[in-house]
Amino acid sequence: MNNNTNNLFDEAEVIYSYTWDDAINDGTFIRIPEELSKQLFKYPMAITNTIWSRYIEGYDINGRLWDILWMMKNGKKDGSDCYFKVKLGQKWVEMMAVCEARNPKNPEPIITIMLPEDR
Repeated sequence: MNNNTNNLFDEAEVIYSYTWDDAINDGTFIRIPEELSKQLFKYPMAITNTIWSRYIEGYDINGRLWDILWMMKNGKKDGSDCYFKVKLGQKWVEMMAVCEARNPKNPEPIITIMLPEDR
């Protein structure tokens, strides 16, 4: 038995991985323009296609994204997750933001904003 502190899977071959960049490329996530997100956050950000199609597409895109980012900035943090509500039109929408590593080979933090049921 090996008594070192290495993870059991450190040397394992990765059979398949689906990364944040893959989700951006296939349209599951929509990248938030850096010129907007960098005003409040320092890491790359995206939102789910669900939020985009329900609450942003067809409206003032920068205005809606700013509202979401501002409410997230002031949301309740719980570890790497942040929970917040944002008023979009006449409706309050509950959202969450998750901060994770970009992918196994690039640990750069990224933030994804989603509906709780998107997780």
